[in-house]
Amino acid sequence: MADVASVVPKNYSYQCNGGKLHSFSSQYHHESRALNLVMRDHAICWFTSAAEPLPANVVIDMGQQISLNR
Repeated sequence: MADVASVVPKNYSYQCNGGKLHSFSSQYHHESRALNLVMRDHAICWFTSAAEPLPANVVIDMGQQISLNR
């Protein structure tokens, strides 16, 4: 049986794997900040500010070049 760590690719966008929030268009106040996007906890999220115009965007620096295929 294969080791799970060898089968599942590492998520470099997580803070614990080197991911950093580079920039974002807006964020809602309270605990819905853009920094939540690099956290491993899927129960927290990012909400944009309703006062800012669309489109919303976020840029995450993964610390290295990554080939995105999904």
